Amino acid sequence: MALLRACDPGSSPAPTTDSDERFDHVRVRTWRADDASWPPELRDPELAVPWLAERPSFGIAFSGGGSRSATATLGQLRALHRLGWLKKARWVGASSGSTWTLIPWVYLPTSHDETIFLGPYLPPEALTEATLRPETPVKGAMETVLHDARIGRPLLRSSLRGDETWSGLIGSVFLAPFGLNDRDQVFTFHREARDRILAANPQLRTDDILVVERRDRPYPVLIGTLLVRQTSNRPDDRHPLELTPLATGLRPRVETTKDDERVVLGGGQVETFGYDSYEPDPVEAGPDGRVRVRLEGSLRRGELRSNDRYRFTLSDLIGVSSAAPAAGMVGHHVPNELFPEHRHWPVDPVDRSRPFRRKADEYVHADGGVLDNLGVLPLLARRAESLLVFINTSVPFVRPADGCGAVTAGGDDDDPPATFVDDLISLFRPTRKLPHNVVFDGDGLERICETFSEQQARGEPLVHCERYAVAANARYGIAPHEASTCWMYLDRSTRWTSAITADGKRTAALADGTSPFDTFPHYDTFTEQTATPIDLDRERVVALTNLTAWSVLERAETIREALPDAGLSSLPSTPGER
Repeated sequence: MALLRACDPGSSPAPTTDSDERFDHVRVRTWRADDASWPPELRDPELAVPWLAERPSFGIAFSGGGSRSATATLGQLRALHRLGWLKKARWVGASSGSTWTLIPWVYLPTSHDETIFLGPYLPPEALTEATLRPETPVKGAMETVLHDARIGRPLLRSSLRGDETWSGLIGSVFLAPFGLNDRDQVFTFHREARDRILAANPQLRTDDILVVERRDRPYPVLIGTLLVRQTSNRPDDRHPLELTPLATGLRPRVETTKDDERVVLGGGQVETFGYDSYEPDPVEAGPDGRVRVRLEGSLRRGELRSNDRYRFTLSDLIGVSSAAPAAGMVGHHVPNELFPEHRHWPVDPVDRSRPFRRKADEYVHADGGVLDNLGVLPLLARRAESLLVFINTSVPFVRPADGCGAVTAGGDDDDPPATFVDDLISLFRPTRKLPHNVVFDGDGLERICETFSEQQARGEPLVHCERYAVAANARYGIAPHEASTCWMYLDRSTRWTSAITADGKRTAALADGTSPFDTFPHYDTFTEQTATPIDLDRERVVALTNLTAWSVLERAETIREALPDAGLSSLPSTPGER
């Protein structure tokens, strides 16, 4: 940490401010794993979101994948907005890079035009040299934010701020353009939840707490990974952390050891604005169901003496879910000086007769893609009955040479090539890296493979829909139920590329799949073009957003018919309106 203190100009003690004092102690809600009021967005008598109860049990999940996924997610949101389906969804799930686009959209202030943020839809015949690389970027457009992002050089130029570095950088790139990167502001979901927080914490002010201004938004459910052992690569030492605007934490109870002491983690969730706090004292909740926690302390995270750094902000939310290198670094004993570390204490210690470490401990928090890059398991924990899952992967679908009965996962040498990305396979059968995710019958993989094979041969977008029996999964808190699910897999559709009118080098390359579009649409998660981690240029962003939007619109009727309980509307009758 001496290096961090030497590099960071803010490492000297910060003067105490009125804002610091307001956040020294706060009263927060907690929910045990078996709490009847969980999930709070639906069942908590104080915090339930009124408009969600009126919607079907329908969730939309966007997979991770760095700037590729952030870009693909934008196109999918664009199409879903045109269809009116986002107002039907109760939840939106996300992991890693998809959060960079999803969270700014969910929290987009009413002062920003949503149609500008989402951008116009361009069918393939409208993609020209001029539209593929417009001369003037549009201010307030997420496309502009995505192709202007060059994370790498800003990281080198910025002063190191310990475990806040990654979250701060991500927030400055993806949240700041929309006025959402105030590091003094905590957040919740709706105004009613903010009112409850203020009533329990009269020292706080309205502008201390960010809320969603557009009351038609689905509820975001993100996933991160809590690394229980700080020097382990074992899947058993990585646990799924749910991150939502109202509640954050590990729902299943975890027992392990730390520094030769017995440690209990999880067992429920804490109100998100109070996450990263010291353990409550006393442990018992007051008559209002809230516990008093301490956010201030003499030793700040990363040994940086700035009290407001303890607040869990939107940048922390997307920073945790997208901290991709953190797990690998920890597993290889590399000291963490960049990625999120947050305090965590057990909500439900249960057996107090046995000795265990009761205080809050700081743990590295890693990318949600380490465990569930599809972002679908937290939605199944909520018993979602209809799911639309976007798999924005860098792994192309490849039909096995021996037929769909021989579905293969990715190996170190990728020989034979993977049929699908491992994240999809792991939901049906254990894989080496993801042994704990199984919730569906393994035979379902063969049916997905057959559907995708037929569609790929016809040059169509890849979509498979099926109703599944969901098996119990204690690690993710999933109970048995049934869920109608549509999987949309990122693919280079020849029907889309053949409709492009090549009027120059760029459009010809896009249609033919030659450089600079030789990896389209399966761009690398990081370092696609340069040595910087996030680096998609304008033409790659425009091409991918419009491919994914087109794919949704092309297969909308198939999805609508397969998810009858989601209440989805039909396509416009006139093709020009699509």
